[in-house]
Amino acid sequence: EEATPRTGLLRDFLPGISPVVQQALDYSCDNNNFHLLREAAVSCLGRLGFFTDKAMVLNEHKSVLLTIACNEDEPLTVRSQAMMALTDWALVFDEILQPIESGESLVDLLKVLL
Repeated sequence: EEATPRTGLLRDFLPGISPVVQQALDYSCDNNNFHLLREAAVSCLGRLGFFTDKAMVLNEHKSVLLTIACNEDEPLTVRSQAMMALTDWALVFDEILQPIESGESLVDLLKVLL
């Protein structure tokens, strides 16, 4: 894949922004202000996935977003951002549709959607 000046710049920027997004994901949604921050972080993670290494998306980010999407304690707006990111990624990465282990069970994006 040939990097254009724009994608090259984004890839240089990712190592600095990823910890910020991760820190925002660590906040609880108990407080409405954190709810909005967490929603923005989930949305940002979804967009960053298009500029991140495929292995990182599949091995790290996919499980984070599936966990959020399946968590009934999450606000619906946060869960919907996670589902939108996962379905967007499914258009680019076929492996997004493959089930992953979460704890003692398999989580399947297609079953979550249905």
